[in-house]
Amino acid sequence: MISNSLTSPSLSDNILQVTQLIMSYTVLNVLNKEVTIEVQKRKKGVFWAYVQNEEVASPFYGPFKDENTARMDAKLYSEKGSTRLRM
Repeated sequence: MISNSLTSPSLSDNILQVTQLIMSYTVLNVLNKEVTIEVQKRKKGVFWAYVQNEEVASPFYGPFKDENTARMDAKLYSEKGSTRLRM
């Protein structure tokens, strides 16, 4: 009886929905090239990483206060190679 409740379709659907809320993919247009990043919400904030061939290709950068800030940081890092505004 317990194993049936763990494998019920409604529970797996809920897990899938939660997973979709936690991470998302974003395609940024940087210097006339497309850059794909994965944005994840975690306990400590929002993190981003580069994605290549549907796999994470870099360490996660963060934490940021929201998804928009993380995306802007990823775009700045992709354009300049750094997040420092003054070089």
